[in-house]
This record gives sequence, C-alpha cells and structure tokens, in this order.
Amino acid sequence: YSPDGAKDEAGNPVVRYEKDDLVAKLTTDENGTAVINNLPLGTYYLKEVVAGENFVLNTEQKEFTLTAEDDTQAVVYEGVTYKNERQKVSVSVEKKDSVTGEKLEGVIFGLYAAEDILSNQGEVLVEKDTLLEKKATDAKGTLTFDSDLPHGKYYVKEEVRKAGYLPNEEVWNVDATYENQNLAKIELNKEVENQPTETRITKTDATTGNELEGAKLQVIDKDGNVVEEWVSSKEEHVIYGLPEGSYTLHEELAPYEDGYVSASDV
Repeated sequence: YSPDGAKDEAGNPVVRYEKDDLVAKLTTDENGTAVINNLPLGTYYLKEVVAGENFVLNTEQKEFTLTAEDDTQAVVYEGVTYKNERQKVSVSVEKKDSVTGEKLEGVIFGLYAAEDILSNQGEVLVEKDTLLEKKATDAKGTLTFDSDLPHGKYYVKEEVRKAGYLPNEEVWNVDATYENQNLAKIELNKEVENQPTETRITKTDATTGNELEGAKLQVIDKDGNVVEEWVSSKEEHVIYGLPEGSYTLHEELAPYEDGYVSASDV
C-alpha cells in the first residue's frame, strides 16, 4: 500500500502494487550487487531471470518482508543473497569395432583447445592447440575427460590406437559455447569406430589346391595361448583385430577320415 496512508474515494488504502506486480528489475554490478531504494513496506519476492555469462540460472524464489520496528525508524534495510553454479562441460567418447560393434578398451584420445580460451577478464587461460588431457577408453569402450573445462571450442583426436586396428584420423570438433542458462551441464558425446585388421587363413588340399573342410585349426601366440580356434570350411577363415606380433598356425586335428595327415606348424 501507499506508504503515506492515502485512501481512495471508497476509503480503502491506495494500492501501490498489486500482488505479483513487477516492482523493479535489478542488474548486478561488477561486485555482484544491486540495490533498490524507496520501496513501500510490505512483503516481496525476488527471482533471477538472467544468470549471467557462463552460469546456470538459479530458479529459487526468495521472499523478504520490510517491516519498521517503530515510527522512529527512517530506513528499513533488507538483503537477499543468491548463489549461481558455473555451467559445466562434459566431453565423452565411445569407441567401437566397425565390424562387430564390440566396445574397444585402451584406445587413448587427446583433448585440445581449438582456440585461445579466455577468462571473464579477457586473459588467455589456455592457448590454441594446447593438449589439455589424454585418457584411455575403459572396459565399456567409453571415456569422459576429467578436465574442468571453461566454455569454448575444443577438438578431440585419437592418440594411440588399439593393437590390431587401423588408426582413426578423424578430428572431432567440440563446440562448448555458453548458450542455455537453464542447462546445468553441456554434455557432448561422440561415437568413433575403428576398422580392425583382417588376417585371412586358408586350408587347402596340397595336391588339388581346393579348400579342405573338417580340419581343427588354432592360432597360438608366442606365450602359448590359443587366441583363435576353428574348424575349416569351404571358405577362408578371417580373424579380425589380431594384434601385431608373431603367431603359430597349428593343426590340432586333421580330417583323418578323409585320408589326410596333420600339417606342420606354420
């Protein structure tokens, strides 16, 4: 109501502001404060409508009441405090085998700045093309970089491939520019596929050169572990993603019933 006690023609107190009327818009200064003076006594509420660059909107509505203790109090003071969270940036990669869809563990990616990253004061925090972090994919083929990233532009590229796979030369450009104040976190995800190498093995009749069925074959690594085992058919056998190294091709069981003897190890 009007602070001077004025009344209308019907004798009712004059209303200065209806309930839920917009009384004022305040904008904080460089110290993060804003002041409004000469409000009539009464109950008000404050709500944030613009969070400020790089921050998440605080949706809490704060109520306060201006009440004079007695008629000798010239000014009533009231303060309201708001806190805002800085908007987070999350950059994740998922790595898959392009043939089988299998998730690939141990592939290392690097996160780089695609531009000079500046502070709110315009100072360069990170120079363009600086490597910010390296991280490897986990057992699920995924990684999320741990860096607490300011808003800006970045890029991600594969640093170390998984053995048995071709390198992926694709560069993923990441735009983490601040836009939506209602978003607590900018989440950016990328699925990357790798082409596995192909090791092709044929089992043939030494006389005719035809594919020979029914032989049980193994590929054994240098430590004696069987890494692949199969029974030969009319088609060549393909092993995808076999890591670089020395192996032995061993015939565990020859098709004796068809008149063949075991072949020597290769």
